[in-house]
Amino acid sequence: LDIKPENIMAGGLVRAGGSAAGERPGTRDTQKIQAEREERTRAIRVKILDFGVSIKVGEQVPVGGSLFYVAPEITEGKKVGPEGVAQRSDIYSLGATMYELATGDPPYLPDFFTKKGKNWNHFFKDYESLPKMTRTAYDKEMLDSRKTKEPDYARIPFGDSVRQILKKSLEYSTM
Repeated sequence: LDIKPENIMAGGLVRAGGSAAGERPGTRDTQKIQAEREERTRAIRVKILDFGVSIKVGEQVPVGGSLFYVAPEITEGKKVGPEGVAQRSDIYSLGATMYELATGDPPYLPDFFTKKGKNWNHFFKDYESLPKMTRTAYDKEMLDSRKTKEPDYARIPFGDSVRQILKKSLEYSTM
């Protein structure tokens, strides 16, 4: 219940681009390039870290997690089960994380960040230093916006299939 960028570790990533020493661009066999790309892809390993907020089926759900990534049903205090907190809660958090990976920003930011411009993470310390009452108002705005508006999917620099996956994962479910 706490999937976010800080809790995901990726290994086996290699520097993209480049060709073998002495090769001229455009002289390599397409099949060889494809085989090398597939080999690099198989070497990537992704692990989820920090299971401190995890729960078992039937347990009471703690209201927690990171507000930028937590699923709406968790903040509403719904219980674990088909009508409340379920696997889709983690799918929502993963979708929010992937949206940030694609765009540079979480899908729902309080006005505090969007008015400051790019690189929201740079201003997070400013946000934490705001009075608690102000942060609470921004947090409520951020959580409520999940139910009333969609993120800006046009910002995602990938094809429609990636946009559709992210859109589906960030759907607000009232189940």
